[in-house]
Order: sequence, then C-alpha cells, then structure tokens
Amino acid sequence: MPKRLVVHIGFHETQTTIIQESMFGFRVGLRDHGVVYPQPLSGHPSHLDLATALGFNPRPDELTEFDSAGVIERYRRVIEDSPEDATIVLSSEEFCQGNFRPEALENLQLFVNKLDLETSIVAYVRDPLQFLLAIYHHELRDTDSTRHFGEWVDGFDLSGADFAKRLDPWREAFGDVAGLRIRDFDAIRAAGVPILIDFLDTCGIGPIDMLSVEHPVAEIHPSLVAALIAVRNGDLKPGVRQDHVVSLLEISALMAPIDAATAHLGTTGARQLTERLGELATDRYAEQV
Repeated sequence: MPKRLVVHIGFHETQTTIIQESMFGFRVGLRDHGVVYPQPLSGHPSHLDLATALGFNPRPDELTEFDSAGVIERYRRVIEDSPEDATIVLSSEEFCQGNFRPEALENLQLFVNKLDLETSIVAYVRDPLQFLLAIYHHELRDTDSTRHFGEWVDGFDLSGADFAKRLDPWREAFGDVAGLRIRDFDAIRAAGVPILIDFLDTCGIGPIDMLSVEHPVAEIHPSLVAALIAVRNGDLKPGVRQDHVVSLLEISALMAPIDAATAHLGTTGARQLTERLGELATDRYAEQV
C-alpha cells in the first residue's frame, strides 16, 4: 500500500482522548504494523502543537515556546521520512475548530497538498441531543455547576451540536481529495465496539493485537442530578462535599439507564428541545455514516 495520511477531527464527547492516549501509548509498537503516530512536542498525547501552529487553537499562548514554522516543518519531515507503506495518523481536538477558523483549515489544506499523499479525514459525530447531554454531564462532573439541564441548554449555542454544518468546510476543503469518513459514535457505542478498534478499522488499518485504553467516563444518572446540585449548593466543607459527589457518581454507575432526555426535561420539555434542534436530528447523518 502507498503511504497514507489520516487526519482525525477530535470532536468533543466522542472519546477522542481515548483514541489519542491509545495511539500515543502504543506508538512504538504501532510502527511495527506500519502505523506512525508522530511524537508530539507539547507533552499532550494529541497533536496540539501542529494544530496550534496551523492556527486551529483559539488559545495559541498555550504553546508560545514553539515556533510555528518550525513545528510544521518538523511534522513534514517526520511524515516524509516515514516508510513508503506507512499510515500516518494526526489527531487533535483543535481540528474541530475548522468551521470557526477557516484560515487554519486553509493552512492544513496547504500542508496536506504539499505532502502529496492519499489523505483521509475521520470524524465521529453524535446525535445532537445526546451530544448536549454529554456536554452537560461533563460540566456537572468536572465543575461546580448547579444548573439543571433545561436552564443550561437555554444558554448553549445549538449550532455547536450541528455536526453536518461543522463538517461542511472540511468537505469543501478535502472532499474531492479524500472523502470524509464520518462515523456514528452513539451507534458504535451501542454495539459495544471499542472506539479504538473502530478508529483503526476506519483508518484502514488491519487488526492489531493491542489493548484499548478505556478510561471509565462517569456520567451522573439523571435521577441523581437534583441530589448532585443540592450537594454542590449545600453549606458543606470542601472535603465533605467532594466525598458526597464521589458517592453519587459511584451510585450512578449501579443504576439502570433510562431515557436521559425525558428524565432531565420531562416529556414535554424533551419534545420541545427536539423540535428546537429540528433538522439536527440523527437522521440527518444516516446517509453519511
């Protein structure tokens, strides 16, 4: 097989970190299978340094110690020096800023065109409502937020859940060259397929005997959201509050799943939000997956 390049758009709440930490952790062994995951300069398991140098990172001051031109040149050399039958994988959450930062997408397109390689763009998308719930759970889990879902979603820009629209600039930039490989994250998870295995298969990489770095992602059960918010609002010492939060997350893992949207919003509220999402519904992606 000729040398190939895979660019992974790391949309949030699609287990991007698992993919990156897995690829980074097994990068030496992967080379024996013809897969090159370039060593990042930044200390991140992702290629944050390259994405920042190309202009995707809205906080470029995070990597002020690196010269952008030097970073781009280093990646070009690493890719060009890779074996002739290698598959080179680049992955960064910042790539998902492509629809907000068109100049960065142009820089990436120029970078890829100069390499003159067969290129694939891989993206995992979610049902918009499930994506919003995942973002909300993340905020509850990792911040001191005390807002219920209905209040939180009213202040969220729903266009951020419109994956089809967010991928349009990528189609315009790479569609004729690579064809976008879009995967339905919720369907893959429902089928019980490890995200890393699906990612390798989507990249056209054959079966590899390797372990997936499956970090448990704790999501608070909808029935316990009110209790969590009460704990966050309670007049408790920080250590006691954290102990209660941990206990609620442990209890949450033991509870049977329910319809999260209905539990958070009620039947009427869930229907109203679905109507607000409109054409962002799952069916919009069916033909692309």
